[in-house]
Amino acid sequence: MNWKRPNTITGPVAQGKKYFRREDIEDKIWHEVSQGNSVLFLAPRRVGKSSIVSYIAENPLESFICKYEVIQAEDTIQGFFKRLIAMIRDSLSAIGKSKEWFLTWWDSWTIKTLGKDKVEIGHKEIDYRNIFFDLLDKLKESKLKVVLFLDEFPDVVLNIFEKEGEGNAKQLLADIRTLCHEDKFKSTFVLVLLGSVGLSHIVKKVTGRNDKINQLHTKYLPPLTEDQSMTFLNFLLEGATMQLSEETKRISSQ
Repeated sequence: MNWKRPNTITGPVAQGKKYFRREDIEDKIWHEVSQGNSVLFLAPRRVGKSSIVSYIAENPLESFICKYEVIQAEDTIQGFFKRLIAMIRDSLSAIGKSKEWFLTWWDSWTIKTLGKDKVEIGHKEIDYRNIFFDLLDKLKESKLKVVLFLDEFPDVVLNIFEKEGEGNAKQLLADIRTLCHEDKFKSTFVLVLLGSVGLSHIVKKVTGRNDKINQLHTKYLPPLTEDQSMTFLNFLLEGATMQLSEETKRISSQ
């Protein structure tokens, strides 16, 4: 008899048949996002938060365009906003919305004049932060709603603080506050920030205060209930060679 392993996965994001739905959490996040509220989604490592938001991003509600990425490596404010621009471009490309107007918009930032005898570059050093906010204005004109899921965001704030200093770290936090608070952005753009490290602790380290992120709607990933744990064990063991008795599953679920 061929050994069939349980439906487990360790390390990578659980996707497809490996993903165990947490519909209660999915619904809470969508409830906030649908109202234009940006979310801070916190949980320890290895408990499934990344898998949840990856599923949400791949299965958006109607009229929403989503993109999920782990951004832990970003360590400059320009790199952060460049990454967001790329994520928006990729999310639009996936549904065939960006090819024409996005390229036209991008060219408007990189080429100032294009004549028969000369080409004048509009921006020798591209300021991705300014470009990003200009892109949001264009998104508003297109009436698209974009949701970006940024995994390990607290690490990025700390990276920028350590590499570029307090000024740029504070600027990033101020920009996030603006994006999450002002109505002109909320109708078009929503952030879901994920973290294993408490963002409030990093914010306090950078600014001396932790009220700089109180505009975010915080959601925590709670432990499974006993019923959910039983369902999860059955999900893992369905069709597997190894099985557990109902009594063992009951004890494991407590």
